[in-house]
Amino acid sequence: MKGSPVVRRFHGTAEEFRANWDAALQQSNAPLQGRWLAASTGARWRGGLEDEASHEVRYVLKASRAVLLLSPEPGAARAFAELRRVLSGWTLPDDEGCVPLCGSPSDSHSAALHTIVTPSEDFPDIQAALDAVPVDEPLHRVLIRTGVHELPSTLVLQRPVLLEGEGRWETTLRTHGCPVLRFEGEGACSAMVRNLHLEALDDSKECRGSNAVEMKFEGITGGEPAIVGCTLKAAGRWGTCIHATGSAPQIVRSRFSNARWGVVLINCAGRIEDNEFIGLGESGLVLVGGSPWVHRNTIGDCGGAGIVTAAECHAVLELNEVKDSLVGVRVVGKRAEIQMRVGNRLLHNGLCDEHQLEAPPSVIPSGATATVRSCRPFAFLPKDPDGLLKRLSECDDAAELTIIIRAARRHGFWIQAAKEHKRLVELRQKCAKGPPASSAPATTEVVVASKA
Repeated sequence: MKGSPVVRRFHGTAEEFRANWDAALQQSNAPLQGRWLAASTGARWRGGLEDEASHEVRYVLKASRAVLLLSPEPGAARAFAELRRVLSGWTLPDDEGCVPLCGSPSDSHSAALHTIVTPSEDFPDIQAALDAVPVDEPLHRVLIRTGVHELPSTLVLQRPVLLEGEGRWETTLRTHGCPVLRFEGEGACSAMVRNLHLEALDDSKECRGSNAVEMKFEGITGGEPAIVGCTLKAAGRWGTCIHATGSAPQIVRSRFSNARWGVVLINCAGRIEDNEFIGLGESGLVLVGGSPWVHRNTIGDCGGAGIVTAAECHAVLELNEVKDSLVGVRVVGKRAEIQMRVGNRLLHNGLCDEHQLEAPPSVIPSGATATVRSCRPFAFLPKDPDGLLKRLSECDDAAELTIIIRAARRHGFWIQAAKEHKRLVELRQKCAKGPPASSAPATTEVVVASKA
């Protein structure tokens, strides 16, 4: 039998190991069939999903270790999940993890041990594959096959899983009217999602929208749930790509578009690094409280502020570029104490230099005076409100209409600006070399409110 081991700790006699195994097997209702083999020291159980399967669980008495050996046969991935489920609770992870090098996704040894491929014969359902991940061992891999997967409900991550898409952004998870992924519980604090295209659509008449990814860790300060190398979209009035509460999310090298908001963090630490926020209806990044590190992000063409900070936010901004938005960085309230380190660039936001960084009177973010802030003049803008509304309805140039809509929103003409934005989308779609169509802005002013 050729296989790679997974090692667990157990302190007790061989008889105690056998008794615990039999009790756990009966209690878990696992579909395993097998028998005990004769052993001079320790204990040996051989079986699997079928009576003739040759997977083994060996207890080495002198080392106080249980070793799980898998035979390279069909159904090994499912057998591994069931064997690990029986071992959970009464055995402990080993001090030194034993992780084999993975070959191709279809390799029987790697798939059976630390990679679960879904949809597959063993795991036809993605949620079932996520639930099969061991709760007490980090980053077991669930690989989703290439293609578009229409999900009937939200996928819930409650275990330390590495959820990954096959190919290069060739795997799409799509929902209608509900979030695509939800992180919740202590186990998901170390979960990671990588190389997926996530879409939260809403075909209802109200089109309220939802979050593409939710992270529910309120009151939890530890852990680093991660979104790495993904593209996210969220349609609807409240469409948000990522909405996180608590913990320290790691959001890295991802792209956010076709949504009202990009990333909303509430009382979070963590880092937001090397991401692209483009064409969002309102804000790219909203930070309410917490102390995240925002590094090397590009934010552009947002209908509202590129970055919003509120409440007791102690974020650190470094080497970010915010351009072509209604406002560059907006500080809400006097309790936010953000730090703007070297390399931040606020370019051509709003209508003048003062719109690059907006803060309450007497509030000057640390390092703000060293931030690059510049805005080109827009001589074609009418000076009076009536002339602005007239020009808004008559303009047929996409680049010029973008600025006029921005000016209308700054003057409080929210409904008129939202109406003309639909025409802007059509104009941009006709221009092959211009910027892509952005998401619709809100028809009223949206503000951040927090308790004092």
